Amino acid sequence: RMIFIGAVGALTETFRLGDICTPVYSISGSYADSYLMKDSIKENMLFKKDVPDIEYVDKAIEIGRKKGYFIRKASVFCTPSIALEYVHLDEIKSFDTDLIEMETSSFYLMTDLFELPGIALLVVSDNSANGAALVGRTEEQQQQYDYGKRVVLPDMIIALAAE
Repeated sequence: RMIFIGAVGALTETFRLGDICTPVYSISGSYADSYLMKDSIKENMLFKKDVPDIEYVDKAIEIGRKKGYFIRKASVFCTPSIALEYVHLDEIKSFDTDLIEMETSSFYLMTDLFELPGIALLVVSDNSANGAALVGRTEEQQQQYDYGKRVVLPDMIIALAAE
């Protein structure tokens, strides 16, 4: 099995800081993925939808549920930029994705390459739709984020590794 953990920005108001999410698909906004799965880098994989092993994802969500965690399925847009996505945020939102981050499309290509089931567990760190920023969080927002990051994610890694 492969497990990826990370932080993710929310693009819709339905996500709170600290929510734990997992992609049902990741849309690649990066040309780098062409290096992973194509014979030639000239074969463009931009905006390809990468889908995880949903059976394994559902199993991991059930393990979390039994531990009292609510892990949300969501769609993700992956961008290679840590800053410039804000210039294109409206266009990115037109892909009808819930979340934005940088790695899960490549991660799911790697699970295919290694022929292993995998799951990305992402903690919501900010939300551009409701103004919950990376910096200047309220004390409650910081506590929610810290709980997801410092309690749920490590516990889920241990639980999934023990399976």
